[in-house]
Amino acid sequence: MKIILILVSLLFSQVKLNDISELQWYQAPIDEIVEIQGNNGLLSISPLSNILLFNDSVYPKNVTLINNGSSISIDSSWTPWLDSLHQGKVDWIKDNFKFASSKDFQGYDIVPKSNGTLVNLNFNKKFRYETFWNRPYYILRFENLDFEKELPQKKFTRGPIRRIIGTQEKHSAQITFEVNHLVGDINLIEKGDNLQLLLRKPLKKKASKNKNKKTPNSRKIKTIIIDAGHGGRDPGAVGAKHHEKEITLAVAKELKKQLTRKGFIVKLTRSDDSFIPLQKRPKLASDWDGDLFISLHCNAIAGSKKRKRSVKGFKIFILREAKSEEDKTIARRENAFISKSSNKKKNISPVEWILLEHQLNLYTKESERFTSHIVKHMEKNKSIHKHGSGASQAGFYVLVGAYMPAVLVEMGFISNPKEEKYMASAKGRKTIATSITKSIVAYKNAVEQNSGL
Repeated sequence: MKIILILVSLLFSQVKLNDISELQWYQAPIDEIVEIQGNNGLLSISPLSNILLFNDSVYPKNVTLINNGSSISIDSSWTPWLDSLHQGKVDWIKDNFKFASSKDFQGYDIVPKSNGTLVNLNFNKKFRYETFWNRPYYILRFENLDFEKELPQKKFTRGPIRRIIGTQEKHSAQITFEVNHLVGDINLIEKGDNLQLLLRKPLKKKASKNKNKKTPNSRKIKTIIIDAGHGGRDPGAVGAKHHEKEITLAVAKELKKQLTRKGFIVKLTRSDDSFIPLQKRPKLASDWDGDLFISLHCNAIAGSKKRKRSVKGFKIFILREAKSEEDKTIARRENAFISKSSNKKKNISPVEWILLEHQLNLYTKESERFTSHIVKHMEKNKSIHKHGSGASQAGFYVLVGAYMPAVLVEMGFISNPKEEKYMASAKGRKTIATSITKSIVAYKNAVEQNSGL
């Protein structure tokens, strides 16, 4: 301990780190360098090198002569201590990747800036693109972009970026940035044919009024987000007399009425026949700091009149990869409109499932728990029996980005004349809403009792 204190004292007195003007971590494929600018000069240290630099002079790492001949010992064990000195002066990371030749994408480079980190994406021409920002993933999807050479997955041990993942598809390509807590907002800037991402440092946050925010199973269940599926130019499934969008909205309004009476704060993603983009709905839920997200839908099946009459029942879904072809078909149908409007696939790809693991790890268990309550109370309704087990999983885009327990409720089959009539009736929507309300109350009591609230 005495030796360490002496060394710290010498380091401060000779390089005068108490007057640091700049401290930067740079990461490259082969090494890592700490640069410390003091009053007397620049000290450069690399944990993976057996030398260090002071004012462009090379010294052995174990014995370093600085200034007037005082000697100190520096090795890789110093880097955590040096890192602790930065106090917000870290410029994070510097890296670049370039293709030797590519007809569309030339590569990227990462440049540290005082207000964050700048990522330059360099293209040979302008491409149509769309963005998705579901923390911790920022996704850029490009129409008709060809990497030519697959962009490798790049991992970083320091800085705001954890991984950069390139994915080549048949008529599109995707670049995904996985970021950490060192990133606040991300700004996208167009520079001619090229794009720039500015990963801003987070602003200092004021103490949160809700200390339990976004902590599953340790907070009060107060704010419920109800999503009436489809709407506007997206009618959803069509029955003999009704559209899915009409039934889901009617049930959503009834559900809001019942939950409000129970003392819940209830928000609807739509309260009229308006079109809300599929990917915007879970974002609204997260922006509103919801505790539960429930997306209401009506199931449907094609075929003969006999088949339509025979297939019936409710089913509750959580966001997980579908295990059966039937559930995959349901997800494709519910995802169909986003596919038409944005050239996005109807199925969540294997790579996208990997990118969703953060959300799934946080909320799948609680989503399953909530589902069990809904199935229990829905199956007490003798007018609509459960379809199969009453619970399943599939890749619904409407659940992607809902950072809370979230379910998609297929209330019944609109293709079944009997169930269509029941769901469209005042009695039917009231009974369905009552079942869901009871399940929410039961889930709230279970969560709050277990967490001691």
